[in-house]
Amino acid sequence: MKKLLYILSILLIFKTNILMSDNTFKSNNIVEKPAPITFISRCDTDGLSHGVSIKGKYAYVADGFAGLKIIDISNHKAPIIVGSYYGGESDLPIINSAKKVVIRGKYAYIATSFTGLQIIDITNPIHPTFVGKVFNEVNSGDLALKGNYAYVVDDGIGEIQIINISNPASPIVVNTYKTHVSGVSIDISKNYAYIAGFNGLEIIDISNPASPIYISKYDTGVSFGVQIKGKYAYVSGSYAERLHILDISNPASPKSVSTSPKGFAGSGISISNNYAYLSHVVGELNIIDISNPTSPKYVGTYDTPSSSGDAVTSIGNYIYIGNGSNGLTIIKLNIKDTDNDGIADNIDLDDDNDGISDSDEITLGFNPLNEKDGLADYDRDGFCNAMEFNIGTKMNNFNDKPIWTPIQIDTVVTFIPTKP
Repeated sequence: MKKLLYILSILLIFKTNILMSDNTFKSNNIVEKPAPITFISRCDTDGLSHGVSIKGKYAYVADGFAGLKIIDISNHKAPIIVGSYYGGESDLPIINSAKKVVIRGKYAYIATSFTGLQIIDITNPIHPTFVGKVFNEVNSGDLALKGNYAYVVDDGIGEIQIINISNPASPIVVNTYKTHVSGVSIDISKNYAYIAGFNGLEIIDISNPASPIYISKYDTGVSFGVQIKGKYAYVSGSYAERLHILDISNPASPKSVSTSPKGFAGSGISISNNYAYLSHVVGELNIIDISNPTSPKYVGTYDTPSSSGDAVTSIGNYIYIGNGSNGLTIIKLNIKDTDNDGIADNIDLDDDNDGISDSDEITLGFNPLNEKDGLADYDRDGFCNAMEFNIGTKMNNFNDKPIWTPIQIDTVVTFIPTKP
């Protein structure tokens, strides 16, 4: 009896694995279920929202020509603007097109177009105040902080401006680094800066910020966003490109681990828990499961009401999108894995792992989230419903049941159930 049950189990596992194999990347049309996203709220702003940074109960939004917006998100369903900074009063410098904002301590560091890096004191979120700036006439699009230095990307000419911010009231440019990839985005891990650009990913050693050293370059195609998590670099490309996952254990020799199919990418990237969120200028958010970096899985796409560019930040299961003219959009990822097989229900073809696909269970009137109906034996003929369904015999007719057919594996003869 144990051998019989073992054979039945092997067959069920085999059939289930065939179904699960369809969950790997094959084409852009593999997903039949909607992305498990819940719209939470939207907060309109005066400008064109770009970068978003979260600290505590506040969202700090680089709001384009409207400067910095500070939004109380303690109630995700009803976010409200509590403070803003634009400048121009009492001879304070104007923020001309805020693109990216990074929060550290009591300061907001803002990369702007044509008005350089601006540093704002946010001790009182209701009344943020100007602290210092580095003026330039470049198109600052991204920045990252490391120690006493800010690394600001000029995505117009692909340069990195390295700024000493040890005295926020008087930041000083210590060097300018010309990238080999026409850089547009930057992230920092340990003593290395990772720069994504039109010609791939570049890695530089910033142990001495005043004298950065080129280390290596990897061709990821046209790339607009990069984030580092552990020993991996996640590089997002344009719509025609894809998400590249690189092993950067040895920065001098990065190696490709995996890629998503074309079309599942974006201008910006944010990583939270086991998911990569890729925002795109066409107004969509692609979601990739990266729990296994060597085998990323497409989770779904959420359509945003307008361009989201590189403006996405994720904290836990909440995603905050700088949604252009639609301000700040807050959505939530609701992931379930009923059978705990590591594949989210929204892309799992057999949510309860009972051997019958979800679509077939719905047609049969079964519950795709309950394994009991697939493993039950309605006609009590000794074969479970899933076995009969997959073999092609009737589940409710005792006289229509599989027969045992002998097969030989090496020198062993065994029996498997087949259709009469």
